[in-house]
Amino acid sequence: MAWSGVVTSRDGIHVANFLSSFDLRWGEIETFAIGRWKFLPFVCLIYMKNGDVKHAFGIEESTQRPDGSAEHMADELNKELARGLSARPELQTVRSDLLHPSRNE
Repeated sequence: MAWSGVVTSRDGIHVANFLSSFDLRWGEIETFAIGRWKFLPFVCLIYMKNGDVKHAFGIEESTQRPDGSAEHMADELNKELARGLSARPELQTVRSDLLHPSRNE
């Protein structure tokens, strides 16, 4: 089986999934969370500022004995996201629909 994982850098992350990989810059990412992706109940979801959602198979929780380790890793990625954005203020943008959800109704 191929290696899966998430690697952070100064500019963003590299996600290696089973059949694909991609790079994202910190300024493109809204947040990381653990949630359902197709048949996987506890996988890392990457919410993008443009509204897309991507996934990272390398961070997932065991369905047999969930222990919060995946959630902890998502929390650490959110801290890294905050550090990456604070180090590069030009990347900080906020989606207006998140600030004013009533505008979308």
